[in-house]
Amino acid sequence: MSPRVNKLGAMGLTFWLLLGSAGTANAAISITCDGDAAFGAGLGGDDCNTAAGALNVIDGVSGLKCGGAYPFLFSFETCTKNLPALNKLVNASGDAKLFCVNKYDFLAVKQNCSSVAAKLSAVLQGTCKHGNPVSTPTGGGICAKPCDQGWTGINCDETGHYVCNSSTYRCDLSPGGGVISSCLETCTPSPTPAPTPVPPCTTGSCGAHQYCEHTAQKCECVIGWGGATCTVCLNKCNGRGTCPTTGVCDCDKGYGGANCTTFLDGSPLFPETHLVTTELGAQLNDWAKQPAGQKWALCYSSNTMNKTAETFHHGCDKYNATISVAHNSLGSTFGGYADATWLESWNNAYHSVCRSDPKDPGNEAKACYKGTSACFIFGLGPNGPLKLGPTGHDLGGTDYLFVAPWQWPAWGYRRGFGLDGVEETDLSFGYDPREGQPGGGGVHGWPGHLGICGFGRDSDGGTIGTYAGVPKGTSPICGNINMGTWGETQLEVFRQVKV
Repeated sequence: MSPRVNKLGAMGLTFWLLLGSAGTANAAISITCDGDAAFGAGLGGDDCNTAAGALNVIDGVSGLKCGGAYPFLFSFETCTKNLPALNKLVNASGDAKLFCVNKYDFLAVKQNCSSVAAKLSAVLQGTCKHGNPVSTPTGGGICAKPCDQGWTGINCDETGHYVCNSSTYRCDLSPGGGVISSCLETCTPSPTPAPTPVPPCTTGSCGAHQYCEHTAQKCECVIGWGGATCTVCLNKCNGRGTCPTTGVCDCDKGYGGANCTTFLDGSPLFPETHLVTTELGAQLNDWAKQPAGQKWALCYSSNTMNKTAETFHHGCDKYNATISVAHNSLGSTFGGYADATWLESWNNAYHSVCRSDPKDPGNEAKACYKGTSACFIFGLGPNGPLKLGPTGHDLGGTDYLFVAPWQWPAWGYRRGFGLDGVEETDLSFGYDPREGQPGGGGVHGWPGHLGICGFGRDSDGGTIGTYAGVPKGTSPICGNINMGTWGETQLEVFRQVKV
């Protein structure tokens, strides 16, 4: 296969790589390599779909698919779970081990990619599904002996013979031995011992979160607790409370109901909200330098609208001032204020226009920045609402808002290609993967799926962003700085109500 030039795109960034490819001669399935070894050469190629199907039948491997222009082997859901089985299969170590490229979750290798690809291709030529495949290009999928229990043959795909297990008195499959029809010909089972009687329980004999069920004469879990020893709190409280020893949710202020799902303290300034409390609503108006009675209406809600960036932009792009509020599965409530429209507009008489930044690594894609120093991000910290305003540092400059039609709301300067995870922006709710990329078309683009937030700049220097950092020793506003850790995330975006 001749070298090719491939164009990769991510988050509005475009860069070109001169690539080569490698494979095994006369192979029915050929996995090849494509990409920059310093970054990680991706595995895939013209036989990608066939290879994905063959790899997914291997124990410990599942969910692999093909995507991108090359295309590459990837899986948003199972990529990292597949690595132990795949690296064991090719006996890889060090920089020759397979890894998942951050954010895109495609399989890649930093060194000797062609050798690793050749080994995988060779293993897939056979049908070694019930043994240990030979992990060399010359192995051709032939199984290393012994086969798994009950299987025989060069590829461990032939059933073995029945033998009598003298311990269990069952007829078991085994590679070898005589063919018999019943264990009774050679095995005689021992008499089944009588069950040991279970002593009746008493209230005092049961453990924590248990009571004695006298009819069945055994300890049972009290309501709200489960597991073998009744130590698992079944009521997760929706991330809005704690589960004390009673097993009943102790809800946070402003929430109620059996699972803390009822919002009791909605702000009258945000009448459609399920997230903004009375206290937070008043604080947001003050931070945004709005009149005390300024009201806000929803232009997007993940509770009632499609969870795509396109739907968000359709509802909110026409408004110049918006407030975004989110709550994720980590229990964090956070968001940001924007004083410019989220519409990507480079020359528009009716909307604020984009600014480019020559420092942006994706400047050839004309990354769009907007907003003024009035923008801010915020979170509900341990001591109440916390506002993080612009630092004025040269690196962040005036890159207050990052805007793109496939991007959820994002605040701060974009410092990489998105592959470094935590250093992409100060706060981003992620993006809809586009056509031609793994997961393209918005399938995996719900708010928070690829969300990230950073510490900003702390008192010891730390990471320098567009916005100030959280106090030293505390968690970031979204709960975790690593991309893809938020879990299910509720997002509400509000626009000003004109009086």
